[in-house]
Amino acid sequence: MDGLILAGGRSTRMGGKHKGDLRYEDQTFLERIIGEFASCAERIWISYGTEMRRDYPGCVSICDEYPGCGPMGGIHAGLKRCRSDYMMVAACDMPFVKMELYHLLENELEKAQQESEAVYVGAVPVADGRVHPLAAVYKKELAGCLKEQIERKEYRIRSIFDRQNILYVDVSYRADIKRMLSNVNTAAEYEEILNPASEDAAVKVSDGKEKSLTAKVSGEKEKSLTAKVSGEKEKSLTVKVSGEKEKSFNADIKGEDSRPLKQKIVAVCGIKNSGKTTLLEKLVEGLAKRGMKVAVIKHDGHDFACDIPGTDSCRLSEAGAYGTAVFSEFRSFVHKKGTNERAKDLIQYFPEADIIFVEGMKDSQYPKIEVIREGVSVHPASNQEGRFLIVTDRDPGEYQEQTAGFGEIDRIIGMVLALFV
Repeated sequence: MDGLILAGGRSTRMGGKHKGDLRYEDQTFLERIIGEFASCAERIWISYGTEMRRDYPGCVSICDEYPGCGPMGGIHAGLKRCRSDYMMVAACDMPFVKMELYHLLENELEKAQQESEAVYVGAVPVADGRVHPLAAVYKKELAGCLKEQIERKEYRIRSIFDRQNILYVDVSYRADIKRMLSNVNTAAEYEEILNPASEDAAVKVSDGKEKSLTAKVSGEKEKSLTAKVSGEKEKSLTVKVSGEKEKSFNADIKGEDSRPLKQKIVAVCGIKNSGKTTLLEKLVEGLAKRGMKVAVIKHDGHDFACDIPGTDSCRLSEAGAYGTAVFSEFRSFVHKKGTNERAKDLIQYFPEADIIFVEGMKDSQYPKIEVIREGVSVHPASNQEGRFLIVTDRDPGEYQEQTAGFGEIDRIIGMVLALFV
């Protein structure tokens, strides 16, 4: 692969000082990234936007063919000149980036293309629901697509992901990789990595009462804390770390209210036999492989039996028990009669899930995927509000929303992950 370092920003939030020239551990940010790329990249390109700044040994400095387009212009310039099939990209304000990130993306890309007939034009990391397009691997052929988009004056990198098959690689479970994705945008953030915040902390819980705790800042730039409130159930808290300049952090702490801050609920709608459950099976499988915790809530318009005849719970239920619960070391099951619960009531049972799919709920305001199958349905049956995708085998031109085919699971997963951004 070739390597591309994006160094064309104006650094306005850094007071005009070029971020690539900032120093950390006796090297500039640019020198650190060049040193990483040099171990594996066949060629290293540095994109300076419109103004050529300086040359580095072993690197080729380039300017954008389309100035004023932000990072998209730099990526286009690099991919157009790239001589390898793929190019790894890093922004110059990411001093912690390591080749391990790009090896991971490359391996996941190879694995996905072996397991599927889909052709991917890149692999992009996703951490805690946030997509990182400036620390990714892109295929050379994407340059033409970027050119078309630039000429349409669409400069958001994310918008091209909706038109191309991008592999999203979830790295939320890797603290070391997440640190590599950290960038430095302001003078305060730069000061923070030079002088890490104190470990003493004060906590304000959502009820307004302050509680003391012991908090440990993980890494020099990480914005998450590991915290435990003595004598109480652990909760999700907002933590203010004391130091020269106090800064707020989000502490992701499991406990009484451990629902992820970015948990997403997505409704999958469609009339009977349209393929909702089949689609959900593939989505759950694909997201689970990416390290996401996925739950599914299914609506049944009729009554249903959930106890297995002959089991103890079934015997107790037949004897007149209002509810039964069974649990083991690995799973639990609750059966309640006549509760008239709704989907939003059941969501509370999955506080740790990253994504909760609700099968049905066509009139809800949740983000919705509508499934339309030839010979079964023609028009969407769901409320248009929140509907962001139609999965169908019919002509995509029939619908206003984005569409995807039943076999484009990775692309559909990408659109679901995009909801986190």
